[in-house]
Amino acid sequence: MPSPSFKEYEVQPGDTLSAIGQLHGISSALLMEINGITNPDRIRIGEILRIPVAD
Repeated sequence: MPSPSFKEYEVQPGDTLSAIGQLHGISSALLMEINGITNPDRIRIGEILRIPVAD
């Protein structure tokens, strides 16, 4: 089975994990798991998140 591919997303002012997830078609829970986030309210502007992409 191939390993998943990722793209990077830079957190912008006003972003939430929920909104970022909706934009990319994935759940905020999956975003948290992939990026090691324990508190969804603690993402920072300029932080780089890994977003899984379909091959």
